[in-house]
Amino acid sequence: MDHLHTAVRQQAMRTLAQMSKAGMLLEGKRKSLLEACFRKVFLLPPDAAGQCQDSFLYFGTLDAMDILLESLVLSSPGHRLLKRILQMLLPFTDTKHAAVCERAVARIVKLAELMARYPSVQIWSLLGHDDSSSHHGTINNCFLGQLLGHLIVCRSSKVWEIQQEALLALHHLCRYIQQQKCMTSPEDDPELPQGGGKTEAGKYSCICLCSTRDTAKAFEEYLHPADKTFILLRAIEAMKDSHACDEEELISIVNVAEEEPASWLTEVPVITRCIYKNLQHISAASARHSLNLLLISMAKQYPREMILSLTDISAACDSCWSPAM
Repeated sequence: MDHLHTAVRQQAMRTLAQMSKAGMLLEGKRKSLLEACFRKVFLLPPDAAGQCQDSFLYFGTLDAMDILLESLVLSSPGHRLLKRILQMLLPFTDTKHAAVCERAVARIVKLAELMARYPSVQIWSLLGHDDSSSHHGTINNCFLGQLLGHLIVCRSSKVWEIQQEALLALHHLCRYIQQQKCMTSPEDDPELPQGGGKTEAGKYSCICLCSTRDTAKAFEEYLHPADKTFILLRAIEAMKDSHACDEEELISIVNVAEEEPASWLTEVPVITRCIYKNLQHISAASARHSLNLLLISMAKQYPREMILSLTDISAACDSCWSPAM
């Protein structure tokens, strides 16, 4: 495993930041450079701060990464690089690897704060939520749902530091979304909530005090159904890791979907396959019971789609078993 003994990483990222500001960083090299930086920093030993002779070396390296990321985002036309960076960070937010997850989520916090400081319409549209996009979207292009899904699962982590970083990121994202909606008049967007700035500000200012369920509820009115589907899928997948996440918090997300199937359960085949794929790895009886209730709710709301999905799964099972018979 790699270790941090010198300031080479820190100096390299600060140099890249200066090159980015000067327009000297080649477009085609950014992704590979970021991948290398993420691996070299996020995959350090869990106790990297304690192993350094000087703890300032460790935290200085993380600060240098934040400076680099901000420089890249602000120097990118229309802030287009922001979405790509966030996409690259999400795979590192696996709660099974606590130290890696905490470092990655902390970087997302910085970027979410940057979004709130620069609430440009371009960033909103890159997340798949500009006014010209469909209000329904698809499971493949709703990146906001992917981002929220990872953060809400991190919100349910049993590691306090990850919880707090995820809450902070969610706070900034909620603030950013409110800003974007406030930039659109009620006449232009009939879905814009009424009530004025005080009510909206109060909603995102208290997000750090609420449960995972309330966090999901706070965002749901601003999400496409496909965004909600991805959040639900992440919660179901995380139920396998009972040692890393609070099962009751994850169940609360499933309960929200069960209670409002018309907007949360529109992607019946995708949700059904996810349950089928993960159910055998979920040991908690309460979690399995919540998924049974979810299937029932889905069957009541979308009976035809549910029958077709179960038929497809049964056919796949038959094809797997037939060679062995």
